[in-house]
Amino acid sequence: MDPSNNEMSILQNGSLLPLKNITKNTSSNRFTYLVSSSDKVSWATLFEYQPNTQTVRTLYVIPRQADELKFLSATIDGSRVYSTFLHTDTKTKAVESKLTVFDIDTGFKDDDITWQLNAPWQEIQDVQDGMILSKFQFDGGYKQLVLIDVAARTAREIPGTWTETPGDILAAHFLSNRSIQYFQNYRLYSYDRDSVAQPKEYSGAYLNWFVKADQAMQIVGDRMAYVDSQKTLYVSDTTGVKNF
Repeated sequence: MDPSNNEMSILQNGSLLPLKNITKNTSSNRFTYLVSSSDKVSWATLFEYQPNTQTVRTLYVIPRQADELKFLSATIDGSRVYSTFLHTDTKTKAVESKLTVFDIDTGFKDDDITWQLNAPWQEIQDVQDGMILSKFQFDGGYKQLVLIDVAARTAREIPGTWTETPGDILAAHFLSNRSIQYFQNYRLYSYDRDSVAQPKEYSGAYLNWFVKADQAMQIVGDRMAYVDSQKTLYVSDTTGVKNF
């Protein structure tokens, strides 16, 4: 991918498929991506590249609602598309974030599944089996990871992730064993969401802070490859972290 002009090319079996105006790759397990809209009717269109047929399929056009000020993020889990926006609350008139869900197969839609969470900014990090991993940003630039159960309509903070500015939380994602990995201030942590234990830090496994995060790491399924400031290559998965 060329980050300077938001273009990407897929090379498969000698054929080259160019993709343009990409906003973000939205899944680590499927090749889905967003393309921003130029009209005032929708925010973006979600596409999926299908390697078996070497074609691109349109999954969902994210509509623009009257209360929405800015599109923040989107990801897909099965047939459900989760999106976050900056919007104006119709009752309080406060500017805050909202998280919506739309099921492509059934047409089910919920306009704000985190109405009780009044953080001014939230960005979806990953989705797994109806659980949303979201990064919230509060007044003063403070950030925190929050785990949202869509079915139960509950949310809980991941312990130890409250991060003061100018620190940040990067590359937060689910693994198949139900654990969560993320970088907090460039240090790698793992958290078992079914345990009461605190997140575990992988000592010495730091992300390179001299370049943008998306230039220093790549996530595919359970595996994350990244480099540190000394250009040492690390690979993390459900078994831990190894360097090469």
